[in-house]
Amino acid sequence: MSRAGEIEVIVGPMRGKKSDLLIIALEQAVIAEKRVVAFKPTRDTRTSNEIVSRKFDKKGKPKVSRRFPAIIVSTPDDMMRVIDIKHPEIVGIDEAQFLSPDFVPFIKKMSGERGIEFVIAGLDMDYLGDPFLETMPKLLAIAHRVTKTTAICYRCKSRQALFTQKIAGSTAKVEVGDLEYRAACSDCWYPYRGEAS
Repeated sequence: MSRAGEIEVIVGPMRGKKSDLLIIALEQAVIAEKRVVAFKPTRDTRTSNEIVSRKFDKKGKPKVSRRFPAIIVSTPDDMMRVIDIKHPEIVGIDEAQFLSPDFVPFIKKMSGERGIEFVIAGLDMDYLGDPFLETMPKLLAIAHRVTKTTAICYRCKSRQALFTQKIAGSTAKVEVGDLEYRAACSDCWYPYRGEAS
């Protein structure tokens, strides 16, 4: 019987360097000659077949700082097909808040039965300050290790921004984008009420 793999979850607000930490972990695993595969959900339409870390200039425009190749998946079966072919020791998943809840028991099973280590990154809260849908709270519950990041608050510039502040777009709970959001601390965050607010 193989040793169970650990599940690490990296969470925080937009611009909290979650993808950066994920890519660094995956790059280190590659250097250590581990078999590594990265995935991202179909719903993340900002980039194609890669995990991307961005830095933002003073005007708020994104610039790619790191990249790691990733396979787009929409179901656990999609991920299973790749795992069966590539036999990874380490699996990275970015934007995990967009995964369906059925990924949670699948990840738990792959970790326990196959000894695969998972490094998973995503938002822990939506722009309303609530836990992000169903999947992320469940991933946090099964994690062996959790890293909670913060960002620089867009307004007061403190390093304690825990929230994702929506500044444009609809009031839908899920709206993929970069420029519609910024990071805010507890003092500067406010509930977004739509374009007219």
